[in-house]
Amino acid sequence: MDVSVILVNYNTTQLTLNAINSVIEKTKEVLFEIIIVDNNSQDRSIDCVQQMFPNLRYIKSSENIGFGRANNLGAGYAMGNYLFFLNSDTLLINNAIQILFEFLEANLNVGICGGNLFDAIGNPIHSFMKYFRNPFTDIFEKTFLSKVFKYYSLHNQHNHENMAIEVAFITGADLFIRKEIFDNINGFDPDFFMYFEDAELGNRVKKKGYRIMSVPDAKIFHLVGASSSIGEAKLKLFLQSKYLYYRKVNNTLFSKFARLVDFLSAIFGFVYYSLLSNYKLRKISLYYLKFSFKN
Repeated sequence: MDVSVILVNYNTTQLTLNAINSVIEKTKEVLFEIIIVDNNSQDRSIDCVQQMFPNLRYIKSSENIGFGRANNLGAGYAMGNYLFFLNSDTLLINNAIQILFEFLEANLNVGICGGNLFDAIGNPIHSFMKYFRNPFTDIFEKTFLSKVFKYYSLHNQHNHENMAIEVAFITGADLFIRKEIFDNINGFDPDFFMYFEDAELGNRVKKKGYRIMSVPDAKIFHLVGASSSIGEAKLKLFLQSKYLYYRKVNNTLFSKFARLVDFLSAIFGFVYYSLLSNYKLRKISLYYLKFSFKN
């Protein structure tokens, strides 16, 4: 078996069906399997998916164990030499799996690769990061410094070159990794429920001496946010994962400093967006402030 494609389903019937269809329709000249991990969906979506595609491998969790742990669960059943972690809210544009497979086959010093992601109307979107984040990069990202030092711009996350480039980590939406490496480092860190598990995994793979590459020829739609709701609970989870990441990859002091940076930027953002009457961004700033006070 060449590639095991792993999708995590959580109350996303139609998205998961569409993702499966795109994999089957677009993937050629590669021997692959599709593994669906259901995170204890409450909408009976997994039954519908299994009825439509009875020949796939299905794993049902008795609880929602999060993104990383669910993918670890799927990887435990994988038969492929490579693992392709694919979000349920993705659609392959071309034969991305073969492209990524052949790239790793030809580049033995590369441990992880991924393609270019696009939104529903074809705009380039976040596909990787060129650096591992820390509180200081947060400052660059949130201020005018990102315009001066464009390397640290949040917009610099898509491969506009005509060749593969080395990056810090690939987003978990389309992460293609050698199974041997994934097994040797014990997969995604189970302490992360969602967010930053891809960055933490990339950090450990880099420490093993492997390169991580963005391969622009592989193209995938990512309907960002379609598989999860947006709100205070989601932001809280994001911040918890970010501070956990800084503790694990850097140290406790970095994590505390990141909290301070977020707190100060939230105060500024709340005042600034109030003056602009931008209620959506003001609300997000308020979420940051509430989280800082409660935690």
